[in-house]
Amino acid sequence: MRIIKYILLLTVFASCSSKQSADTSAFNLESAYWWPQQKAPSVILEFKESSDYNENTLIYSLAGLMARGVNEGETDKMIWMQTSNRNYEKWYEGLQSRLKVQVQGEYNAEELLVECMSEIDIKGYVLFKKPQSFDWNIYNESEDESYNVACMYAGVLGAVTIEEGLEEIAKKAGLKMLKDARDISSNACFRELKDQLDNNSVMTMHPARPNIRDYAVAHKTPIGFGVNDFVSKILEWTKPGSPLLGWNIGGESEFVIPATVYGIINTASNWCQNSLILSSNSINEELPRFKSLDPSTIDYEKGNHFHSFLMSDGDNMQWTMGSFVLSNDYWASPYLSSVPVSFTSCPLNISMMAPDAYKAMVKSQKDGISVVEYGGGYQYPDLFATNRGDEAPQISRDFVKKVNVHMKRTGTKVFGFLVHDLDSKAALDAYQIYAEELEDIAGIIAVQYAPYQGGLGDVYWFKNKKGIEIPVVTAKYSMWKDLKMMEDYAGNPKTLPAKINRDVEKDKAEGKKSFSWTAVHAWSKFHNPAYPNNPDELAAGVAPVKWTTEKMLQDINVVSIEELLWRIRMQHNPEQTKALIYN
Repeated sequence: MRIIKYILLLTVFASCSSKQSADTSAFNLESAYWWPQQKAPSVILEFKESSDYNENTLIYSLAGLMARGVNEGETDKMIWMQTSNRNYEKWYEGLQSRLKVQVQGEYNAEELLVECMSEIDIKGYVLFKKPQSFDWNIYNESEDESYNVACMYAGVLGAVTIEEGLEEIAKKAGLKMLKDARDISSNACFRELKDQLDNNSVMTMHPARPNIRDYAVAHKTPIGFGVNDFVSKILEWTKPGSPLLGWNIGGESEFVIPATVYGIINTASNWCQNSLILSSNSINEELPRFKSLDPSTIDYEKGNHFHSFLMSDGDNMQWTMGSFVLSNDYWASPYLSSVPVSFTSCPLNISMMAPDAYKAMVKSQKDGISVVEYGGGYQYPDLFATNRGDEAPQISRDFVKKVNVHMKRTGTKVFGFLVHDLDSKAALDAYQIYAEELEDIAGIIAVQYAPYQGGLGDVYWFKNKKGIEIPVVTAKYSMWKDLKMMEDYAGNPKTLPAKINRDVEKDKAEGKKSFSWTAVHAWSKFHNPAYPNNPDELAAGVAPVKWTTEKMLQDINVVSIEELLWRIRMQHNPEQTKALIYN
C-alpha cells in the first residue's frame, strides 16, 4: 500500500482525548440542522393505503398542509399514509410510542379531505394533469411538468393539488380552483412565486411520483426534474448547505455535479414516505449513539495483514428508511456475527428526518459492525460549492461544522464520501477542511466515483486543529458485478480473493504489513462460487463478502473499518497514537 503524505502544518498543538464530550447543546444543534423542524401532532389521521395516483397526489398535498398547520398552531393533527412496507410500519409503531399520539379513523381520500377542511383553512385547489408516462426514465419537459408546477402553487397558495380526473371531489367539498397549472411552465411559475418560495431546500422529482410532495407543499419548495436550465436555476437560488430531495434522471454524476457545485447535498429520497410526520420533534429527541470501537482494546501486536469490507450507497435515504434496516441481505444479515462488514450510511439525515428508523438501526447494531457517515448526503467534496466563487471554501467549512455536531450526536466515528477526482488539489484541500472540523473521529475514507478502487489504497494524512494526524484512506479493491475498469483490483467472490491474496503475499515477501479495504457495490448480485449453479446462492450485500473471505489467506485478518483506521494510525505514528489512546 502506497502512503502519500500531504500534511499541512498547523500552529496549534495540544493534547487530545479520543473520548471528547459531545457539544450538542440546543443552540448548537438548532444551528446545525439543515432540515426544517416539524412540531409533533397530538392526533394522527390515517389514510387507507391506495394505489390510485390521483388520490395519492391529493393526500400528499393534504399531509403537507396539515403539517404546516401543526407548525403554525392551526391544528394538532397530521396524516399518516398507510403502507404495506414493514419497515415503515415499524417506524410508525415507534412514532406512536414516542409521541404518545392518538390515532383517529381510517379515511378514504374524499373523507380525509372533508376532515382536514374542518381543521385548517384550505384556500382551494390547483388543477394539473398526470404525466404521459409513469416510467421514471421517460420525461417530456414541455408536457409533463404540470404536477411539479401545481405543487409549487399549492405550497404558496395554501391549496391542495387536484388531478383533472379528481376535480369533482374538490368541487363537491366546496373548494374553488385557484390555479390551472396544466399550461404553466416551471419557469413561468418560478418567476411568479420566487419571492414566496423557500430557498432552504430544493426538490427534483418525476411527476409520476407523489412521494415526498407533502414536504414540498409544507415548505414551499421549488421543484424541477431533468438536467436542464430550470433545475440549474433553482439549484443556484437555493441556499448552500441545503438538502436536495428526490432523485433525477440520467447518469448520477450528470445531476449530482450540478447540485454539488452550488453546495447542495443530494439525499436520494425519491421513495421516502410519510417524511414530515416521521421527522416530528426530532430535534428534541435524546438519541442513542452507535457503538464505536474503543481503540485501547485493540491488540496492535497481533497480526500483520488486515482487510475491511465497506458496503456502498449508504447515503441513500430512501433505501435506509425503506428496506435496509430489516433486510437479511444487509443490516440484519445473520452473517454479520462472523463477518465484520462495515456500512456507509446516512445516520445524520435519518436522525433528523426519521428518528424512529435511526433508533431501530442503533438498537440492532451488531457487535463489531462499523457505520460510516457517507458525505452528509450525496455530494463530491472536491466540487462542493465551486460555482459560488470565492465563498466556496467557507461554505464547505460551514457545512462540515454542522456535520461535526451531528457526528457527535450520533456517535459516528468514521466519515466518508465519493470523490469526483480523489487525488486532485481540490480534493486534498477538501480533506484538510474535513480533518480540521470533524472532532473525535477514527478517520476518513474516500471513494473514487468510478471506479471505486481508483485510489488503489493510497492514504493521505492531514493534521486536525490539535495537531493530530488524521488518515484519509482510499479503497484498494472493488467488488462490483462485471466491472471492466481497473480489473486487476476488482472482481467477484470467485476472482477477488486471489487478487487480495496476491498483494498480501507480495507484502509478506517484502516484510511489510498490509492494511487495505474493498468497496462492495451494494446492488451487485453474485453467485456463491461454491454453488455456481444454485439459484438460491445468488445474493447481494453481506453474503458475497462472506463467500469472498472464505477464499482469502488465513493470516489476513478481516476487521471493521474503524479497527483498520486505528491500526493504520498506529503503524504510521505510534507515539502520537499511543498518547491519544492511553493518556
